[in-house]
Amino acid sequence: LASDNSFFFTVSPIQPMRVLVVDGGGRPGAGLYLTRALSIGEAPKFESVIRDAASVSDEDLARVSLVFLNDVDVPAALGRRLLRFVQNGGGLFVGAGPRASWPQDVDLLPATFSQPIDRSRGEPGRMGGLEYGHSVFEVFRAPRSGDFSTGRFYGYRSVTPASAAQVLARFDAGPPALLERRVGGGREIGRAHV
Repeated sequence: LASDNSFFFTVSPIQPMRVLVVDGGGRPGAGLYLTRALSIGEAPKFESVIRDAASVSDEDLARVSLVFLNDVDVPAALGRRLLRFVQNGGGLFVGAGPRASWPQDVDLLPATFSQPIDRSRGEPGRMGGLEYGHSVFEVFRAPRSGDFSTGRFYGYRSVTPASAAQVLARFDAGPPALLERRVGGGREIGRAHV
């Protein structure tokens, strides 16, 4: 029949997840490895832009779904804008390296930073106690999908979890390695390793 000779299909392009990488500044190319790692992803595909803390604009925040703070000393004005961004459904990932700081009057992070812990001499730190039920580790639930205990950490920040935070992973000595806190319509995840 002629009607059987017509075929219809719909092409739905996949929108990339837009990520704003905020670098600590003073370190040329510091976000290069992070943006290269993000560019490998296919499902979802990531599209990233790098800015330093002083040049992040409201337009930058309006265009992205996720902000990654890469060892940044966050000024109070940016901290307040990031709080609104997360409350409105944005995601925030904080890499708390040795230069990272957060304004005390902005209550957003899942933990407060303390001193860096140096494990470069002796036995390096290992990660354990992962919450495989959480979506961030979902891809690693199946057998032979990765072994986090083989990673070595030679430095990390000591942190004190906020009361509303969930610890998603710990170091072998017990301190939190990855934490999450939901704020408004979004969530904030922080890692403590350097």
